[in-house]
Formats: sequence, structure tokens, C-alpha cells
Amino acid sequence: DAVKTTVAISIDGQLNDSGWLMAGQADNFTERSPNDLGQPDVETKAYITYDENNLYVAFICLDDPASIRATMCQRDQFDNDDAVALLIDTYGDAAWAYEFLVNPYGVQKDRLWTSVAGEDSGFDLIWESAAHVTDSGYQVEIAIPFSSLRFPNKDVQSWKVDFWRERPRESFKQYSWAAYDRNDQCWVCQWGTVNGIS
Repeated sequence: DAVKTTVAISIDGQLNDSGWLMAGQADNFTERSPNDLGQPDVETKAYITYDENNLYVAFICLDDPASIRATMCQRDQFDNDDAVALLIDTYGDAAWAYEFLVNPYGVQKDRLWTSVAGEDSGFDLIWESAAHVTDSGYQVEIAIPFSSLRFPNKDVQSWKVDFWRERPRESFKQYSWAAYDRNDQCWVCQWGTVNGIS
């Protein structure tokens, strides 16, 4: 459940704003790749809240900071970096979805996924991100203006979402909040739900 914050959140990667205190929390991530539903090597937590104008998401990624891989580059240009991702299907019909990725330097990557064409990496939205490498890993803050999103004309929203973490080491590892059945062709259908955005 997403709880509305009445306190301003500054997107600086620090996560010290009191607006995060009542945020909904997603944890208990599972390994998506290469192991199927394996136990992750590291802990990840995601937080979600909102105000009148923005959806806010934060990640805390525990890790050895010396092992973190990140590239300082232009938007959409990083590859094989540590990164987190927010995936949103606002209509919940698995027809199309937004993908927002951020690396440990705060560099953005966004894509639009559709069931017909797959991922469109040329798709760009207006949103904010910041990240900070800490002595216990890294953390990310994201703010997405509601004006950048399309969603149903309802007073209270219920969206299909997933939170991912990508961790390239000796092999490329990917963790997710939602547990996936590889025999199910519809990966978007298996996302979790965030309720209460009013």
C-alpha cells in the first residue's frame, strides 16, 4: 500500500527525508537470473510513497561498495552496471508498461514495453533520480511526475508494479520483488500490486 506523504522529499540519494518514514516497503526479493527463485546474495529494499505531484520510489541495496560497477555516462547509455529498476503497468492489463532504471551514479535509463513490440529504448519521460554510494552499498531515489504517466480515470489507483535489482559480478545476477514462473509467458502479469494512490 502506498501512503501519501505530507513532507517534501528531496531527490538527492540520501533518503534522510522524513517523508520516507511511512512509505510502503517491498522486501523479500528473489533471484530471477541466473537461478530460478533463488536466494539473493545481498539484501534489497524498495520504498514507495507519493504526494500531489509525484510518485516517489527509493531503493537500499546492501553490498560491498568496492564491488559496485557503475558508469558515469549520458542518459540511457550505461550497460552491465549495477542498477535498480521500477516497472509500472498503470492499467494492469499487460498491454504496455513503463521501465525506469537508475545506476549507482544516478544515471537514468527509461523504456516503454509493449506486448506487441517489446522494449522501446528510445522512449524518454521527464523524471528525477539521484543515487549515493554508501559504506554498505548504494541507495537510489526516484521521483516521477504523475503528469508524465498515463493511468485510469479513477480516484484511487491500483497499479501492477515490480522492483528489480541488477548486479553484474562473476555472472549477471538479477533480483526481483515479484517471484516469476518461467513457464508463464506473460512476465508483466506476474508483477505485484501497489494500492492506494489517491
